[in-house]
Amino acid sequence: MAQVVFAVKHGFSDLQKRLEESMPFFHGEGFAAEIKEKDIDGWPHLICSLYGQNGTPGSPSEQLYKTKLVDLLTSFIAGSQAGPYLNDILRHNYFYFPRHERQQIINFAEKIMEKENDGPKEQEIKNEISVQLESCLLEHDYLNIHGLIVFRLGKWLTYLRNCLDLAVDEFLMEKEYQEFIKLLKYFVQLQEPKVYQIHVTIDEQGNLLLFDQNHNIIDDSGNGVQWENPGDKEDMLVSTLITVAPQRIVLHKQVYVQYPKATDTLKHVFEKRVMLCKRCKLCHDLSDNLNLKGKS
Repeated sequence: MAQVVFAVKHGFSDLQKRLEESMPFFHGEGFAAEIKEKDIDGWPHLICSLYGQNGTPGSPSEQLYKTKLVDLLTSFIAGSQAGPYLNDILRHNYFYFPRHERQQIINFAEKIMEKENDGPKEQEIKNEISVQLESCLLEHDYLNIHGLIVFRLGKWLTYLRNCLDLAVDEFLMEKEYQEFIKLLKYFVQLQEPKVYQIHVTIDEQGNLLLFDQNHNIIDDSGNGVQWENPGDKEDMLVSTLITVAPQRIVLHKQVYVQYPKATDTLKHVFEKRVMLCKRCKLCHDLSDNLNLKGKS
């Protein structure tokens, strides 16, 4: 009989389930494998045993067993163990955040990590975990997973810290943005609508065009709304519409595709007063290069 024992601090049930689901693989190889749980010195342990003619210490079957365990544990650590250790790092490094904000930061960190899925960074992390697991399991029959992470997976822990630092930055920017949105919403609520409806679209030259509900162009020059720096367009569009505070805003497709940031801000500030147009007569007329000045 070959046996491997795991001490598990976090994710005991998840690891147990993963191990149990892998058992049919060994049954198909002609020997039996079983999982037992046991409390040892206050720590939950999983005891993995391999039975059969070839399931003896040092046998090829035991090597296959441990290789399979390395793959399984690599996936377990890279996936299920990230959450608990992100929380540990957050409590230690960013203890001053209240509990409800900590959870939001964890959510940001997990999204950052999701973007790395199947990328070179994730592969590098999994390689480190796999190498360290193989080193331990091929030499020993006992593994404390928490100890392995703390003392041997330094690169992985550094990666978690970096993701958490980025998550904190994103959280603070989002918090500042939400405060800004609240201020803009308050300002809009105080404003009396100067016009009932404004259509926002773009001409062939990329100029933003504002029309009233009768499709009359609002800009007196007839050349659309223009700014010297193209990078100012989103901010100026938001500023203009907040100042005018129309009862209804219709953003035509070219606008919300080309200016997603401004669109998002306007939707948050004006809420149900913003409508996204997919295709209408105004869009059709502009695409056909019709002169809409003074059109009713």
